[in-house]
Amino acid sequence: MALTNQQVQQVFLAIAGRPAEGSAVTWGANSLSIAALANSVIDIRKGTDFANSKETFVENLYQNLLGRASDAEGKEFWLKALNDGASYGDVLAQFINAVLAQPSSADLYTIQNKLNIAEQISAQVPSFTGANAESTLKDLMATVDANTTIENLSNDIEDFKGQNVNISTVSVNTKADNDTATKGSEEHASVFNATVSILGGTISTDESSLLLTGSTNYTDTLNLTLKSSKDVEDKQTVDLDTVLADVSDIEVINLNVKDGKISGVSGAANDFDLKIDGTSIDKISVSNGKTVDTGAGNDEITVKGRATVKAGAGNDQIILDTAASGAAISIDGGAGRDTVTFSGSGNTVDYTRVTLSNVEVLAGKGMVKSSLLHNKTYTLESGVELAASGATNGIDLSKLKLADDATTATLTVQDVKSGTVTLVKSENPLDTNPTTDTIKLAADATKVTIKNIASGDSLDLTETGLVKLTSSQKAVEVGGGTSAGSAYTIADAKVNFVDAGKNITTVNAAFDYLVNGASAGVTVVASTSTAGAVLVAFNNGKGSSTLYSIVNEGSGTTLTKDMMTLLGTVDNNIDTSDGISATTAGVLTFA
Repeated sequence: MALTNQQVQQVFLAIAGRPAEGSAVTWGANSLSIAALANSVIDIRKGTDFANSKETFVENLYQNLLGRASDAEGKEFWLKALNDGASYGDVLAQFINAVLAQPSSADLYTIQNKLNIAEQISAQVPSFTGANAESTLKDLMATVDANTTIENLSNDIEDFKGQNVNISTVSVNTKADNDTATKGSEEHASVFNATVSILGGTISTDESSLLLTGSTNYTDTLNLTLKSSKDVEDKQTVDLDTVLADVSDIEVINLNVKDGKISGVSGAANDFDLKIDGTSIDKISVSNGKTVDTGAGNDEITVKGRATVKAGAGNDQIILDTAASGAAISIDGGAGRDTVTFSGSGNTVDYTRVTLSNVEVLAGKGMVKSSLLHNKTYTLESGVELAASGATNGIDLSKLKLADDATTATLTVQDVKSGTVTLVKSENPLDTNPTTDTIKLAADATKVTIKNIASGDSLDLTETGLVKLTSSQKAVEVGGGTSAGSAYTIADAKVNFVDAGKNITTVNAAFDYLVNGASAGVTVVASTSTAGAVLVAFNNGKGSSTLYSIVNEGSGTTLTKDMMTLLGTVDNNIDTSDGISATTAGVLTFA
């Protein structure tokens, strides 16, 4: 016996959360039972509606059919049925029968209203198109409760039909063919098809551009094909702004540039979502919350505001303009070696709402969210200056590396309230030039564990105030020479990590050195004085660090801890046995 429209609707509402369209009702009516139809729909949809989770399936029954969360007793009952061997279809059919058998209740009225409205929608919607059509229907049905009528949803249903059912297809001529503008319908969405040829190697607004006005009520699509005329010898870059100079109220443009004589497309995609099909080398700018998909080719995409970027195959360049500061931006580099450049003048420009996937190279300057760098593999271009914000639970930078031809790189870690900062490893190119490749901890770091210290790493504590040692009884010569009674902070200087026994060829009073070994020394072979330099021996990179001041020994001297003046220990219990009064503004430990 064939199923009724309402029985088919029961299945589609329960599983997909939306009504069955007319063609689906015709197909589903041939099933032998509600359970059989449900199992067929689940198999066709590959369990995507509940990700093959029994618990999610049961929860969806309550949400999709009753518009509410499950109660503990009911959920346990239906889960037990599934675990005892009942099929999803069997449980669905039993669930619906149980609700429909209830006396008057909000659940009964809700499911009846959903089924009645679904039946009426299926009569008006034989089929639908559009990527968002199903989710729109699902959202519409989620508003139905015990008091909803079809009249309450009439406007929403008409809008849905105009966008996804009654779509018309229209061919559009260029200005050269017809100087009368093509206009979209205010009753429904339209799909416009057009072909533009490059005439004599150029596109002009007088001959080759389109005259097109879409509707203001619906999302219209333009399928645009670009071709070169036969007399074009060299490959051409097409100015999209010129082609679309007289196009308005079009929300989606699918651009076909497969003609071999078209090398690329340039212009702005700020007023529509753009997808380019072809291997052209495109140069596009995007903002205003739009999506741009440049397809294959080595493209250049400039982002000037909120946007979604899909760069496709090729070695693409994605440039984040300063105008994109603070904007939510999603970038998928696709296949190939893709570079994202932050265009800030310093690390204060806010790019913390930028998310990246399939991106291999970072360049430029700006502030990013710590998760963008944490445990990620990127190559850093020369001169990169990135500040990682929000690293409250630590950050792992060990997978970053410097480009082979790069000379400088600076990473600043901010908001380190606790947790671990894992530095780059010694075999990493970022470690090869510690005077120019620097990892910084910013002023808001209060408790930091430094991990994976390696020879060649450079740590800049200039603004942290992590450790403060106050001298009250004798002069301390540190960081260029401070007088008795003044404070020395490890934040006064950069810290370079060196191996025990390694020669220091250049001594800079503005730098400190961490020696990998508690008692082993380093040899100064520079001709400059060692006055003011500081070494910290930290027991092979682990535990609390002991801070020493270097006396003015001159060049060629092997410096050991016996030749240094003890200043204190960098941990919670500063050693004051040598008469040094010590206070801590924060804690710096090594692990």
